[in-house]
Amino acid sequence: MLRFDSEDAFNSFLGQRKPKNRRNVKAKQPNVSPHARALAALAKKPELRKGNIEHYEQVQLFDFFERYHPEIYELLSAYPAGGMRSKKTAFAMQAEGQKKGYPDIILDMAKGTYHGARFELKAKGGRASEAQLERRDILRKQGYYSDIFIGWESLKDAILLYSKLADGAELDLEKK
Repeated sequence: MLRFDSEDAFNSFLGQRKPKNRRNVKAKQPNVSPHARALAALAKKPELRKGNIEHYEQVQLFDFFERYHPEIYELLSAYPAGGMRSKKTAFAMQAEGQKKGYPDIILDMAKGTYHGARFELKAKGGRASEAQLERRDILRKQGYYSDIFIGWESLKDAILLYSKLADGAELDLEKK
């Protein structure tokens, strides 16, 4: 993925226009990370953050791991829950197996005594629902490291700490 090597490259990207002929869009557009595109759009239009704080916190988290820890990024994914949806779409997602309270972020990396990790990311001022707390406890009982974090930086630090666990080691899972 192309990253912005300089402020000029970033500003150049912001100034790009979509081609009128959509046939060769891939050939004309640089291969830019979706996280970088989202953050570039946010830089251009900061009001996008209003009402979407958790979204942009998650984008920042994934952007960080894509840039600095690709070995972790490869095993990191998002669970598409939450958000406003039509009743039809919500029903379809439940029918496909989406579970209420399931954590936002999945790390399929076995470390220490854990099978993997599941994280719920909240924006400052946010708090976990009862369903999210219950799901966290269910996952812990199944051998996953699972917790709820406020702000992307605290989650980033927890993921880095988790990724360095030695065989047989555990992280302190204080009851919240």
